[in-house]
Amino acid sequence: MGLTTELILGLFGLVFLTETVADVLNLSRLRSDLPAEFQGIYDSEKYRKSLQYQTEVTRFEILHRAMSFGVFAGFLLAGGWNWADQWARQFELGSVGTGIIFVALISALRFVIQLPFSVYSTFGIEARYGFNRTTPQTFVADLFKGLVLSALLGAPIFAGLIYFFENAGPLAWLYAWFALTVFQVGVTYLAPALILPLFNKFEPLPEGDLKRAIEIFAAQRKFKLSGIFTMDSSKRSTKSNAFFTGFGKLRRLVLFDTLIQNQSLDELVAVLAHEIGHYEKKHIQQSMVVSVLSSGVLFYVFSLFLNRPDLFAAFKMDSTSIYASLVLLSSAAGPVLRLVSVLALWRSRRNEFEADRFAREAYGKPEALVSALKKMSVDHLSHLNPHPMKVVLEYSHPPVLQRIQALRGLGVVLLLIASFSMVSSQSFAQTPTPQASAGVVLTQSKVAPAKVQTQKPKYGPDAMPLSVSHEYFKGHDAPQFWALIPYYAPQQTGSSCSVAAATMVVNAARVGHALRADEPLATEAQVIKNSKSTAWRFSVGLMGRGVLLDDLGGYLTSGLAGYDAKPKWVEMIHANPESRAKIHQILVEMEKNPKVFLIANFVQGVYTGDAPVGHFAPVGAYDSENQRVLVLDPDREWYEPYWVSEDVFFKGMNTVDPSAKGAYRGLIRVVLP
Repeated sequence: MGLTTELILGLFGLVFLTETVADVLNLSRLRSDLPAEFQGIYDSEKYRKSLQYQTEVTRFEILHRAMSFGVFAGFLLAGGWNWADQWARQFELGSVGTGIIFVALISALRFVIQLPFSVYSTFGIEARYGFNRTTPQTFVADLFKGLVLSALLGAPIFAGLIYFFENAGPLAWLYAWFALTVFQVGVTYLAPALILPLFNKFEPLPEGDLKRAIEIFAAQRKFKLSGIFTMDSSKRSTKSNAFFTGFGKLRRLVLFDTLIQNQSLDELVAVLAHEIGHYEKKHIQQSMVVSVLSSGVLFYVFSLFLNRPDLFAAFKMDSTSIYASLVLLSSAAGPVLRLVSVLALWRSRRNEFEADRFAREAYGKPEALVSALKKMSVDHLSHLNPHPMKVVLEYSHPPVLQRIQALRGLGVVLLLIASFSMVSSQSFAQTPTPQASAGVVLTQSKVAPAKVQTQKPKYGPDAMPLSVSHEYFKGHDAPQFWALIPYYAPQQTGSSCSVAAATMVVNAARVGHALRADEPLATEAQVIKNSKSTAWRFSVGLMGRGVLLDDLGGYLTSGLAGYDAKPKWVEMIHANPESRAKIHQILVEMEKNPKVFLIANFVQGVYTGDAPVGHFAPVGAYDSENQRVLVLDPDREWYEPYWVSEDVFFKGMNTVDPSAKGAYRGLIRVVLP
């Protein structure tokens, strides 16, 4: 059966009908009841707004698709292709020149038809729902730059294709394929430096916690970066994203400024881990290979249909030509390529799941990525429950709820991993973990014990949150509590409880000093810097496993000295049966002496019922009447200060670390002058 006008319209009509049915079904999945996973993330007003946004966008897509199909059918039936060809031929510029004019005319007509839809989408719908930040000047400038780039890049490549197919004989498709492949690879390398800056401003990510976190994680994965940049996406939209550009030594990480504004440090690194996953799993290389092979097949098929009379008759054209053959075949192949795209989208969704799994295992904080996905879904007013048909036809990423379920698929396994990989922890492993020369235990993946759980952990049976048991302060001065509590800041990473605890003590030790007005409080980063310990810095980073009790004493002493807060002494007391009485006396002394500060090293699960991992926390008070200890746990995401009985307090410290060569946990006592 030859190609006919009716067949072309029938195929395009089938695509139009299929996509429209998918949109209608997708609208039916907009539900007024908010999925449980997003309770507390979406407020009722914003969720209602998301339903309205999805409804309006979908209806606009249906209208746009209907208008586009109608214009295409009308242009075809009215002989528009033949008119464009005859108009281009009047200049008598030869096949290459005529072909470029023909393509330019068709492209110009398509541009004029699509422009009103683009304007309304940007300045109507997107603006109405708070997404658009594009000014008319930026919009026009983008259009102009896009047209110029299309002419500068598209015209030469199309001219080359015409030349090959007219002069290279049966192997023309092979030469054309090779030339296009070289062009695509070249553009891929040049785009980050030459093309993208035409549309957006790229600036190096400033020095700080985020940059250090990204660099540490990338170094752990041996993932080379030529730079980390921010992009001013906020000048066009409030929507956020991140991506890599380039390959090898030219590979750069680009973060939308809107992403940095909306996500926490852990969430940003989790997103980075996902993107690195695409590289580690060879998704980028696979996509390039598939793209190159697909273009080769396409050129070969095109070579079989060049100048076929039925092709030109179907498009109602009087004259055949190589340039028109290429354009008409590209147009006629649309429905077939749409079917192929379904396979490509399936592959893309599979790759996204795989990159999520990589991020979960490599970074070890699945809840950070879950939180990031939730925030982006809310920020984008995404459809939370799309119809499967819509997903199959159009989604390059799996629906967010499916991704969240997949990320939590190994929740129990991750909890076990957390039990043996977190440190300050120095866990209960039967086999000693290899240590670095500085006594720091290193691993590939760290999971903050509280964050791997899908529900907030409960306090242990003995623990009592301060908010429900604060009567102690009615009759006691509790000098340590009031000295420490103003500086009760959360730990920055899953393994930085030691430096968070040390920073509280450093600030408390400076209370008696006359501080200058321009002298800031001690920070975790500055305390580490003052300690001059690279080992400590590495051990409490994103991929660190924390420090040993004996090591922290030296780090803390150096950190205090950096602030001219020299203690009388810093003493480590291992918790064992022989030291039980001494620890009791130290607690009694602390209650009476405001110059004594304690940092405990214990198994967190003994106190809170959380995972059985090691932890550091300052002691806020000792209640001798009720024989209980107030723990200022620096894991502020999950815990407020809580009381534990003295017996349980000692039990949590009285554990042996096989990975620390048999060392006990215990206390660090700081005595100030």
